[in-house]
Amino acid sequence: MPRMAPWRRDDARNFNLSDISDDSGTFSSPYRSTNGDPENSSESYPEASTGNPQGPDLQVEENNARWSTFPIGDLPPEILASVFAAVAINGGGLDQVSIVKLSRVCRHWRAVALDEPKFWNFVSAKHPTWSSTVLGRSGVIPLRVSLDVDDAESMDSARLVMTHFRRVKEFLVTGMSFDIDQVMAELPDEAPLLETWEMRKKLNHELPPPSTAFFGLRAPRLHHLTLRGFSCDWTSPLFKDLTKLGLHSVLSKTTPEEMLHILSMSPRLTELQLRTVFNEKERYTDLNHGYPRVDLPLLTHLFLGEHLRIPSENMTTMLEYLTFPATTSLVIYCRATRIDGFERLYQSILPVTGTDAVNIASVDLTLSGHAVRFEGKTSTDANDAHVYLALQCTQRRGSLDLASKTCAALPLAHHVEHLRIPGFILGQASRQAWVELLGCFPGVRRFEVAFMPIDLAGALCETDQDHITGTSVMLAPADLGRSTPLPILHTIVIESGEHTFKDEDMLKHLAYSLSQRRRVGLPIARLEIHDWVPPAGSQDLMAMLRKAVPDVVPAGRRVKAADIDRSFSYDD
Repeated sequence: MPRMAPWRRDDARNFNLSDISDDSGTFSSPYRSTNGDPENSSESYPEASTGNPQGPDLQVEENNARWSTFPIGDLPPEILASVFAAVAINGGGLDQVSIVKLSRVCRHWRAVALDEPKFWNFVSAKHPTWSSTVLGRSGVIPLRVSLDVDDAESMDSARLVMTHFRRVKEFLVTGMSFDIDQVMAELPDEAPLLETWEMRKKLNHELPPPSTAFFGLRAPRLHHLTLRGFSCDWTSPLFKDLTKLGLHSVLSKTTPEEMLHILSMSPRLTELQLRTVFNEKERYTDLNHGYPRVDLPLLTHLFLGEHLRIPSENMTTMLEYLTFPATTSLVIYCRATRIDGFERLYQSILPVTGTDAVNIASVDLTLSGHAVRFEGKTSTDANDAHVYLALQCTQRRGSLDLASKTCAALPLAHHVEHLRIPGFILGQASRQAWVELLGCFPGVRRFEVAFMPIDLAGALCETDQDHITGTSVMLAPADLGRSTPLPILHTIVIESGEHTFKDEDMLKHLAYSLSQRRRVGLPIARLEIHDWVPPAGSQDLMAMLRKAVPDVVPAGRRVKAADIDRSFSYDD
């Protein structure tokens, strides 16, 4: 093969895949191929091994200019075929662009790609010509299919796929009701290889809904079923022996008892998602006496949600009769008209967050004037949400009642070591409201906020306030210590954001509260204020802060995570 000129950055504009192949099917590379570490290889730097005083540095330019070839042309086609098949299968299927790119690297790759059926196992194109090519080259192997039927060409492509439906392994279709009905009209009586089936209707308010005739399909291997915007035949055998079930915006509502019966047919469920599936016109506050509980011992993710502005009593009723591991990641979206509308919900999830559950190590609270999002994370895996509640009810502007009631109702607050409030309050919550909320977390050592209103700053060390004169009445240290929230707090972080309220008045209140904590023996060890540069003439303010806190970080930039990790230790 003729030597090629060294690669230059300017050549990238005119780079073409055909430029890196030759008639022998070898792939040229500007990098020298060595066995082992190139820095310690005598082949890479021969002068280094012969004692040349010039050393390897003078050989860098020469070595970088050398060319060698990777012997791709010498690899057996079976090995390349296995690599291509693994990429296609483990990667979830290759799209049209990826297939074309790989098959054009060189003639050798092209021949192997064209002859490997597993390389052509994914059908997603809207053009029937390409779909026909993929179906033909895939032979008889199982197919992965993803279709978005919204025009004549995509419908023709879908009809081609349906003629091969008996070898479809994964099937995802999205479209309007009429288009989906046309696709499902070509459905055979049996799909022996079908394992995953997802169908999504684009518009939930569209009428009429898609037909339910497909529920008669025999799919003995089906383990993953997801439907959005469909009417359901709740007696269908498709709901049996599933490992994943997702039902969203179901048009034919059901009852808690019927849903529990469906779940009992799939005891190996690992993921369950139910949103807007119950008929809220008929509320079932309790089931028949002696109704058996449904045990889902393998469940790892549970999502429940209703969008109606009424207490979802049916959802809560079903939840009360479910048994699943304490380590299940639980996500609940719910609305109510009153705060006490969540009492049953709190009681139904107590077994998940009680003493038998995995302890919660951190909590994120996102607060607004009418809603609270509570996200508790486990101590075993801080990245996996254990409990996530999105609750909404009618309450006064800026109220913390819902947040306080939620945190107090869940018996996990004593285990929380990291509390973060990333949102902001619409309106001004009172100091006493903040004291009650923070009082739910006596074990917190790190407190992060994206906002710091004056009342929150004052709540960090409660004092008796004269609202007329604006003066503070000093309490005895013993009384003040007993009323101070977050008693073992180590670090406070005021994050970056639009609503951080890093004004001088707030910081003075914060410095006063922290100095009071030090006076009663509950000092803070570290204070971080992100994206804040002390203004000119603020020496007195900085002196107040440093007198109250030994380690103050008023960074004009965001503090690095590594710095935070080094500063935070339970041994302090």
